[in-house]
Amino acid sequence: MAEENEFWYKRLGYYHNPFNIKPAMFDYEIVGYGNVLRELYYRVPTGTLTFVRGSLGTGKTTILKHLINRYKGKKQVIYFACNRIEKKLDIEDLLHERYGFWGRLLKLKPRGMIVLLDEAQELTKKNVERIKNYFDQKHIKSVVFTGTHFQEDIFTNGVRERMGPSGMIELPSLTKDDAVLLIRRRIGGDELLSDELIRDVFELSDRNPRRFLHNC
Repeated sequence: MAEENEFWYKRLGYYHNPFNIKPAMFDYEIVGYGNVLRELYYRVPTGTLTFVRGSLGTGKTTILKHLINRYKGKKQVIYFACNRIEKKLDIEDLLHERYGFWGRLLKLKPRGMIVLLDEAQELTKKNVERIKNYFDQKHIKSVVFTGTHFQEDIFTNGVRERMGPSGMIELPSLTKDDAVLLIRRRIGGDELLSDELIRDVFELSDRNPRRFLHNC
């Protein structure tokens, strides 16, 4: 029975579960956040610190995956999930690892790196100060933090000054039409769900994208 439930979507002709909540399954799927991405595409190349704030399950990791895809060609992107249990953030080690074995051995640090830090509410003040220092030394060109909340005692005045007045980006709430578009991009014109039902499920999910996909 468990196996049948697991592959229900294959019986309907889908190769993957169209309602999968893992960002890696739909790397290029952005609905409702086009303006956020355009702002980040402007800010990252110019050398900035930016904090993207949004509730759990609103698509912050998916936004970072778009940035990885856009800037990965020059091997100047570092991504780290700050809520990892098995490894805590050490920005110096991450910079050394850019050059592999010799970088770690000789303590080499690259310049002009783009650092993407997911779940940044887990950072410590020491982490953030080190990031600021490497930013000032030009080893880091830009940082995009994403998190559920912004801690002013962790992100000190010096960090906030470098972020500037436009350095805080709030993720907008998706609309019901956005929810329909999100599902239609995944299932097309399939009558598995009607537009009206999609809107109802979205509302019952408190308009949270991850919860919405899970409930579908």
